[in-house]
Amino acid sequence: MLSYQTWALSTYAWPAYYLFNEMRNTFHTC
Repeated sequence: MLSYQTWALSTYAWPAYYLFNEMRNTFHTC
């Protein structure tokens, strides 16, 4: 089930990473 874990990781980690970068860019506008 390694492929399933990799899929789940990429599916749930990517949106969180994207939102984290969005918030970081929003609060650090310098």
